[in-house]
Amino acid sequence: MERIEADARSTDRGLAAATAQASGARATAWLLAALPLGGIGLGYGIGVDPLQVLLHTPVGGACAVAAVGLQVIGLLWAERLSVTSAGSS
Repeated sequence: MERIEADARSTDRGLAAATAQASGARATAWLLAALPLGGIGLGYGIGVDPLQVLLHTPVGGACAVAAVGLQVIGLLWAERLSVTSAGSS
């Protein structure tokens, strides 16, 4: 019984460590997803209207759509990786 209990505790510690590492990766992914908002804020800070370019020019619109698509794909991918790593431990 003691061996089974020790094995269960070891498994619990391993799962807790995997969850902690996955949450760090998830937080990093969300931070990277928020960086474009900082870039827009920086544009306004230096006196440029980045939303005018992104929303009212064809090239800016294409870049905005591509950026949003890539951000969503990146967040979904990071979530899938963190779920896979937590599930396999």
